Amino acid sequence: MNDNMLYLKELNEQGKTLFSCDKYQEAIKKYEKAISVDPMYIDTYFNACEAYIMADKFDEAKNMMNKVLLIEKNNGIAYFHLGNISLLEEKFDEGQLYYAKAINNGYDNSQIYMNLASVAEENDDYEKAVEMYTKAIARDKLFYPAKIRRIQIYMMVNKNVEALNSCDDLIETNPNIFEGHHLKFVILVTSNRFEEAEKVLDKAQKMFPDDQGFILDRVKLYELQNKLQDALELIETIDTAIVPIEVISIEKSNLYLALGKVKEAKDLLETCSSSKENSQVERSLLIIYLDEKEYENVLKSSNKIIKMEEYDSAYFMALYYKAFSLKMLGRNSEAVEEYKNALQIMQQACSINSGVLDLYIYRAICYNEIGNIEKALEMIDYIETVDENNAETHYLKYLIYKESDPDRSLNELKIAKTNNPEVAKLFSE
Repeated sequence: MNDNMLYLKELNEQGKTLFSCDKYQEAIKKYEKAISVDPMYIDTYFNACEAYIMADKFDEAKNMMNKVLLIEKNNGIAYFHLGNISLLEEKFDEGQLYYAKAINNGYDNSQIYMNLASVAEENDDYEKAVEMYTKAIARDKLFYPAKIRRIQIYMMVNKNVEALNSCDDLIETNPNIFEGHHLKFVILVTSNRFEEAEKVLDKAQKMFPDDQGFILDRVKLYELQNKLQDALELIETIDTAIVPIEVISIEKSNLYLALGKVKEAKDLLETCSSSKENSQVERSLLIIYLDEKEYENVLKSSNKIIKMEEYDSAYFMALYYKAFSLKMLGRNSEAVEEYKNALQIMQQACSINSGVLDLYIYRAICYNEIGNIEKALEMIDYIETVDENNAETHYLKYLIYKESDPDRSLNELKIAKTNNPEVAKLFSE
């Protein structure tokens, strides 16, 4: 190896070291110098491309790959990276075209299909996503991230048979991966197949006796089996250095509530809330405050969740309950403004993901509260088109028709309680 090549390789290695230290600009300078030493050495362009991407300089990254294609017009890896950059720029159609070129030029690897599956999920095309994850798995039987995500989609669309089969495949090929055992347990336990779920858990804990996640799973199993005292004793054994205290606090508070120990649950969550900001802790507190009709505290918890801006289920719940608590406190004009604010934010969220039916339920309630019955019924109609057995929609119609059509209202209430006897609690009635 001549001195020129040694220097070239050293510059690239220096660049990689700087890259690993998150010093992307400094790494780029090394790669630029390496290119000046030998502009035909392709590895430098790939290294520089990665550094430019991490520095959010996508045009420069693309330029690196186009230079590779000038040297090797059929380089599939270059097309793969161009596809990745397009996805980062949210140019999904362009990204898919580059991936097609990568495949046509011999770069047919699992990550391409993993990325295409993510695009499909962005578009709520779960059938296409499953197809892409399956193709990723076909190219690498041990590629467990695709297997895990495929299981999660099957669970989300209620295809439990397919999800269980995929769990079995993951456990067979990747027995040391936690998610295979855990997801199979979750599917079985949520289907009330407790005996089978316990067998899965027994087997998993023999393999991973110290895994805290499986201890949490057993706590949940005990809770569902109404072995509440056993669950409380077991949860005390969980290592708080491994499992976040807020996770333990939420689960422990659920057990207290199941035992009718509301004060203990509230005290525990309030202690956790005062020491650590967590939307799920606040959500659990908010529900307790609602049951206790402590509307000032409902308002405080709602404001805390909204301020976190995590845009999860707790966030949208808090938007509604902020308005609701103001109404219950007699601050009606403020409540109306908050209902309108919630509607605006929720509509934006629905324009991105129309499959989250809870958002439409909250929107229907908010529209009803501000007197826009037509829009409330429009929301309900959409929910029922997607899920015709939704108990909440019948309860909402009970509320809407309470004054104008009492007979219909009572009939809707009857249907709602048949579908879900606890439905009134969802609306703090």
